[in-house]
Amino acid sequence: MTRRSFMKKTSVSLTGAALLGNDEELMRRCAAFVNNGRDPKGARRGYPYPGSNHRMTEFQAAVLTEQFKRFKKQDEIRQRNGKYLEQELAKIPGITPRNRYTEKTRFTYVTFEMDYDKKYFDNVPASRFAEALRAEGIPVSGRARRYSNGCHKEGMLEEHINSQAFRKSFSKACLKKYRESLQLPIIDNIKPGGKEKLSIEGKIAFLGPTKDIDNILEAFIKVTKNIDKLT
Repeated sequence: MTRRSFMKKTSVSLTGAALLGNDEELMRRCAAFVNNGRDPKGARRGYPYPGSNHRMTEFQAAVLTEQFKRFKKQDEIRQRNGKYLEQELAKIPGITPRNRYTEKTRFTYVTFEMDYDKKYFDNVPASRFAEALRAEGIPVSGRARRYSNGCHKEGMLEEHINSQAFRKSFSKACLKKYRESLQLPIIDNIKPGGKEKLSIEGKIAFLGPTKDIDNILEAFIKVTKNIDKLT
């Protein structure tokens, strides 16, 4: 029996599984199938095999059931604080929180990410800006936006496209057009994206009173006003 904790989710529980067999390749496929298609040997990166998340156990269900009892109340606080922080940070030129496409959209806020445009901050990189925020007690990381192993390159996608079900459901021309559409130079790091980001872990911080969010805002404003000291 193997177990692993997920400490960065909004609702957390243990994961566990037990599987026996003597066919190495079959066991590899089974392990991949219950773990979102990941290669258990690590020889192939990303999600090379078909699979999904089938790791739930009775114990996990019991743990999560208890958390669901307080989920609605906690989520109301999380959404209110997150939206407030989005609105206020958006007032700072160069800081752009992610889009909220409709008023009904809800975010998990496992992390709170925003685009950072250094030209508004005397070309101070996001990593340096984040360092200053951490000095103010705000757990922020900053770096250039980098992408790797985009889903359009995953082995599971090609395996599905080549499957009998897909070939029966879609024409050759349709599948060819889809493959040709997967030319994503920024995601594939062929062309630089030129964007940087800041990220706050919001799972715990967003469950506090509004004063906690105001402290975050005050730190952002302070660092912005003193950006010349970071150059």
